[in-house]
Amino acid sequence: MIPAKFKSVSDPIAEDAAHWHFRRGSGLSSEERSAFEIWHAADPRHAAAFSEIDRAWAVLDRPLVAGRSRFVLEQLGARAR
Repeated sequence: MIPAKFKSVSDPIAEDAAHWHFRRGSGLSSEERSAFEIWHAADPRHAAAFSEIDRAWAVLDRPLVAGRSRFVLEQLGARAR
């Protein structure tokens, strides 16, 4: 259990979108895919939140896709020192 002082106030729709994004990346069964599609279509805010998370992860994946993840991690490590 997470102590209350460490819990953040967040948007439940954004939390659901993050959950679905993670699950989708791990692979969905046909039942899960149907549940995702129902959730996604149920409210325009669901689709918007999911798209926002999807775009953010696409940006974060760019170094990996370009084969530059080691360089980026080294640069981030150097900045942290």
